[in-house]
Amino acid sequence: MLPYDYLKTQYELPVELYPFQQSAMNELALLERAGYYLDVGTGKTFTSIASCLYKLSTGEIRQVICLMPPVLITNWSRNLAKIKGVTHTAYRGTPAARRNLDLSTQFILMSYQIFKKDWDKLHEVFINSTIALLCDEATAIKNIGSDTHKKVRDFAVGNNLMLLTGTPLSSPMDAYAYVKLISPGVYRNQLQFERIHVAKYDFFNKPKEWTNIELLRENLALNSVRVLKEDVLKDLPPITYTELFYDMEPKHYKLYQELASNQLKVLEDGSKIDLTQVSALFNALQQIPANAEHFSGGTIDSTIFELIDEIMEEIGEGGKLVDFSKYVMTNRRLLERSAKYGVVALFSDISAKKQQEAIDAFVEDPACRMIVLQHQSGGFGVDGLQTVCKDVLFIELPHTAAAFTQAVARVHRSGQKENVNCRVAIAEKTLQNYIWETVQEKDALTNLCIRGPADLRDIVFGVSKSH
Repeated sequence: MLPYDYLKTQYELPVELYPFQQSAMNELALLERAGYYLDVGTGKTFTSIASCLYKLSTGEIRQVICLMPPVLITNWSRNLAKIKGVTHTAYRGTPAARRNLDLSTQFILMSYQIFKKDWDKLHEVFINSTIALLCDEATAIKNIGSDTHKKVRDFAVGNNLMLLTGTPLSSPMDAYAYVKLISPGVYRNQLQFERIHVAKYDFFNKPKEWTNIELLRENLALNSVRVLKEDVLKDLPPITYTELFYDMEPKHYKLYQELASNQLKVLEDGSKIDLTQVSALFNALQQIPANAEHFSGGTIDSTIFELIDEIMEEIGEGGKLVDFSKYVMTNRRLLERSAKYGVVALFSDISAKKQQEAIDAFVEDPACRMIVLQHQSGGFGVDGLQTVCKDVLFIELPHTAAAFTQAVARVHRSGQKENVNCRVAIAEKTLQNYIWETVQEKDALTNLCIRGPADLRDIVFGVSKSH
């Protein structure tokens, strides 16, 4: 009997899995280590829950520890509560509160941060229990040098491991972390991985060109299932991408030029431009278009807010808008300037509890017409927005195509009934032009390549990469 058929004899599921989800579950539920690389919006959460229930019902494991960004815990809790006979604990709160939580339930939900903080305690509690460690939004562990990756790696020894992500690669280098966890015998170490797959390195000694890509894809596919949204959700309405190029006020752009030029002079006077300096420059300059008031001392206003008002008028009374921005400063400003739209937000200032309340308000309250999502907080895992909204606006862009795709999928996913309009606001003659070009390439093999100061100057002032 196939795992899914057996599972239905043990549990009354709230929904029937789609055939492609059943196929993934039947293949992966039998593995001790597996990669659930189901595209955003294709139901990887419930597919993985079904696999866990199969493992529990057959006695292969006794419990499941589910790691995830904190904003996802409530959604996971609600999904598990729909299944009769399934017990779970949301392991969060203060250290004192966590000490009193029940760790004997079938599913224990927690953030990666709490997992790291309580690693010693959790390891002591579960050292003699066969568990499955499930990592939702597994991009959190793709950096093999991070404490998060090491803690997951060590805890998974002798246990089942399940990695969930809809966008496994923003760079081929990411594949090494996943393959090493899911199919550990494929590469001896990172050095061997690079010898096989890196053809050239860039100005910063980072991989620039790759080779043996087909072998890399084959290795990533071991013990894993990759499902693409366009292949399985045939009835999903189309999405339109609209570029909204806008000019900053002359004084605002002059301010951008002055700040950019000053920063470039500092870099050009140095002996070498390193990647850390470039990243800091990009982060500083991308905040200027939406935050003129801050950088000018309140003497200049950002025209992006006029653009937002125009969009809200365009989508009409009752229409809702998802705004994506990257920086806390911008998020705070959006909350101030868009209060008339009943705006709510998910970003680092907002507690996990308040973030869930914001999602509920946007979905349930007609007066709440706008939600602001920071890429890091709201671009992953958030579900339900697609039931009330079809309009998306990027005020600031993430730096990778994978993060952009994840963000768009908060609205363009299973459950969406209308055509989706994704607008991308781009401040003319700024580095936002370059970032948008990079995102559009949507190629995991494309990396930031800067040959020196001349390249960097072109990027900062919006000269096309093809120029």
